[in-house]
Amino acid sequence: HVHWSEREAKDGTWLDARLGTVLVDSYRSGEPAGYPTICKGRFDVDGKRYYALEEPTSLNVMEILPTLARMGVAAIKIEGRQRGPAYAASVTQVWRSALDALAKHGDTATVDEASLKTLGALSEGQTDTLGPYSRPWK
Repeated sequence: HVHWSEREAKDGTWLDARLGTVLVDSYRSGEPAGYPTICKGRFDVDGKRYYALEEPTSLNVMEILPTLARMGVAAIKIEGRQRGPAYAASVTQVWRSALDALAKHGDTATVDEASLKTLGALSEGQTDTLGPYSRPWK
């Protein structure tokens, strides 16, 4: 199970994020805290602490839907198992609208700013990324 706990240190208040008993990440007071998963934790690598695997953002491929469709992608998996019904309803509505626009307009389909803003507000760390679709693997 997920557990967050505050602790005081010499350099201020920290929020520790754990999966069970495993410390996944620590956040300074006021720093946005993502949902604690191993792939999105910060780790010490060669003396540097950073997000070694993936930043705590949400993958969002909505802006490249026409490209994915041309490549033959026929399905999109939308994660939400760690979220509530309101999250699922909002995300489903935005994606349904985008997929309907793609079906109707094909390559000329565009994503409206309101939809992107809705998804951005629901994203981990309130940011999203094209992730591996926008950069080479390390």
